[in-house]
Amino acid sequence: MKTKFSVIALVISFALASAAQANLVLTADSPFKPSDESPSTLESEIGARLGNPNLIDALRVDGQASGTTFDNGVVHVLFNNTAGGQTATITYDLTGSPSVTVVGIFVFGGNLGGNLYTATADRTVIGFGTVNAPLAGNSGSFADISHIDFFVQPTGGGNNVPDGGVTVTLLGGALGGLALMRRFGMHSSAKV
Repeated sequence: MKTKFSVIALVISFALASAAQANLVLTADSPFKPSDESPSTLESEIGARLGNPNLIDALRVDGQASGTTFDNGVVHVLFNNTAGGQTATITYDLTGSPSVTVVGIFVFGGNLGGNLYTATADRTVIGFGTVNAPLAGNSGSFADISHIDFFVQPTGGGNNVPDGGVTVTLLGGALGGLALMRRFGMHSSAKV
């Protein structure tokens, strides 16, 4: 009887792991090394790789020690050290920001540059997955994560999107506002 439950638990854990991976897909040309790591260069080079010239580098999360998290109320990143090297479990929810969708996530680390993940078509607003930097040399393990960049695109259509810094400022304000609304919403509902 114990063996049957163990097999069922193992099958369920594999199914959940594959479902988590299905939201963020490693691109075939990963890893790649951009000419530099500035947001404008990344927008241009990753936009060219994905055939999308309207990408915005909306958020950069610096690498952290295992067990630590980044959470701004919209994007949550948990850093983990595994037997295969450092990974990050990412969840995001942009339902409160209907003007953008997640297109890609670029994970920097090591001397090979980074791995580019794309969000599946059904997970551009709410999604999750586990990501890692490229392999580190001949170690066979993932490099430690230096930083993770989140790329979004406007959903309004047309070309009336403000340029560079204005877009990032507006998006940052919107994400910050969502975080505050979520934080105060949680506190006020707990008092009721």
